[in-house]
Amino acid sequence: MSGDYNNRTATNGNYFTGCLARVEVNAMIHHNLSLTIPLEVQTQISAHARAQYPRECCGLLLGSPARLNGNILEVERSLAATNHAAAADQRFAYAIDSRFWLQQDRLAAAAGLEILGIYHSHPDHPAVPSATDLRLAWPVYVYLIVSVAPVGPTALRGWILNPAANQFVEVAVRTPHP
Repeated sequence: MSGDYNNRTATNGNYFTGCLARVEVNAMIHHNLSLTIPLEVQTQISAHARAQYPRECCGLLLGSPARLNGNILEVERSLAATNHAAAADQRFAYAIDSRFWLQQDRLAAAAGLEILGIYHSHPDHPAVPSATDLRLAWPVYVYLIVSVAPVGPTALRGWILNPAANQFVEVAVRTPHP
């Protein structure tokens, strides 16, 4: 799927210019990084997961590059994407079209924002990274996983890849107080 963003092999060495690439990923992993997501954004992501059930939903998390305050990464918006994984695989996989990714990256930059991470759902599975998630993850992004069942979303958890250990580290997800 050359037109889809779904794995590390798409890296051209110059792509990662975002806020997470400018800081030490390992430093964030070892300093209890947390992800602040407004309730409105969490609600949008949950609605997307519910609407796509039993298929995986996917999308992008946007925030300001100046919003990496200490150990807190602040998400300001989410952008729903179409799952471009093969139809037979959409229950257990997602792929974001690279043209959509690049278009949204340019639009975000024009608005003073950056792509901070990716969200996707796990239909009828826990909100923990799968072996596929691990194989396809990039260490410069946070990953928000929504567990969704027939009754709707049941859990929302954040993760970041520790490339040295080739495993995910959980990132606390917080809702800011108004």
